[in-house]
Amino acid sequence: MMFKKKQSGDNPGNSKPVKKGKNKILRVKISDFVAVSIYDLVTWVGIGLSVGLVLIYGFQGNQRGVRWSVAMLLLFVLIMLAVRVKQHFYSEPTERPRMVVERAIARPLVAGHQKAVSVWLKNRGTATALNITVSINQAFTPPDFLGPLKFTFIDPDSRPDCEPSETVSLMGKSKEPVEQWEIDALNNRKALWFHFGKGVYEDQQSRSYPLDFFAFMYEPSLEGLMRIAPDRYWPDKADSPLLSVQPRPELTLEDARGRCEVGKPPHVTIRIKNRGQITAHRIELETTHYFAHARTFKGPVEHVPNVPPYLYPSLPFNEEVEGHTEGGDPFTSQDKADIEDGKLLWVNYSKGKYEDEAGNEYTFDFCVLYVPGKPFMDIAPRAYWPPKKGYH
Repeated sequence: MMFKKKQSGDNPGNSKPVKKGKNKILRVKISDFVAVSIYDLVTWVGIGLSVGLVLIYGFQGNQRGVRWSVAMLLLFVLIMLAVRVKQHFYSEPTERPRMVVERAIARPLVAGHQKAVSVWLKNRGTATALNITVSINQAFTPPDFLGPLKFTFIDPDSRPDCEPSETVSLMGKSKEPVEQWEIDALNNRKALWFHFGKGVYEDQQSRSYPLDFFAFMYEPSLEGLMRIAPDRYWPDKADSPLLSVQPRPELTLEDARGRCEVGKPPHVTIRIKNRGQITAHRIELETTHYFAHARTFKGPVEHVPNVPPYLYPSLPFNEEVEGHTEGGDPFTSQDKADIEDGKLLWVNYSKGKYEDEAGNEYTFDFCVLYVPGKPFMDIAPRAYWPPKKGYH
């Protein structure tokens, strides 16, 4: 699935945490300045003076002076080593990622489909966040539930990286499809729906940082935007397992090129890259070529695969593979003319699955739109994307 990073403006409501972070960075800089100054004084003044005294007392034959000078020299050497140890092992980096939860958006509730929520994270730090891993829980409770929620580790969602000031989203889905009575209960405030979790991420030196607990609850009047849950519902930090970064494969769509030629079936060439940390195995991809009248089509695409599944044995991390999907009725001259004039839409929707070495399964999808005159297909509007369902 092609994941588009999104930048968003500063949030004035978070000015206090940002100010606190700046003060912390200032304290770290002052600490580093003091450490470097001590190191310079000890190295150039203390050790130099001690060596000079050892030589002076040695030529004078003053054994007591030599002993004291050697003791001073050893003391300054220990101080110098202690400063170096602090700088390399105990000092907090001045530049580091800092992932914060911005918001949570629930996808429209449809009977027979999974409850799905997107959690948006922003990197408010000064360095790239890597291997972002979040384990997300959901809870459907009676309206008199008082809390706290119970966090359990489930298979996490992850993203390979997030640059400073950029935003990524991760998805949490319920195991079972939602039923109509659950939707009615939520909309009539006769039930509560919570979305909560915690995570971890790394910097470029493989230092790990926790993503603290977050907890949201469904609010019918907000049209999908979930509100922050009151404190009493939040899970107990002491009663939850620690998370660690779990290496995983992460397939993304790099680009797609459509070919529209009279007398030939729809043909799309795709380039997929593994942006994860380990090899992806047993890659399967199924595709639908969908055509609709531009004036009346509002979406979504009806996903009925009309192309044989594309199979690929494995893809190592940081490598790419190029494949193509071709199928359906050949283009007529009228089809091509309507597409070129913008009267007929050609949408390609593909979804697939792949595994890691342990057999854990991951899914991805993408929806692209043919645009006449462009070398590459565009990402289709979100309204065109089919609802999330299992791989056929």
